[in-house]
Amino acid sequence: MKVYPNPVVGDEIKAEISGIEAGIFQVRLLDQHGRIVYSEQKEWNNAKATHIIPAAGISAGTYILEVKGGGYHEARVLVIGR
Repeated sequence: MKVYPNPVVGDEIKAEISGIEAGIFQVRLLDQHGRIVYSEQKEWNNAKATHIIPAAGISAGTYILEVKGGGYHEARVLVIGR
């Protein structure tokens, strides 16, 4: 999974996932305390997918972006700077 930009300075985060099977995926952004600050369920039908996460209104800090579903599970550390 590719996550960009990192650090985030704008209003959106892009997560690019490749080599996946079609299915339903959970996309979550967690803060340093494990609290969910963003969550969305997506259905992807392609081997490659890009998901845009709105970052406006999310406080500066370190987060974990997690994508899982259909036997796929991956997480990345993400920094939001303002």
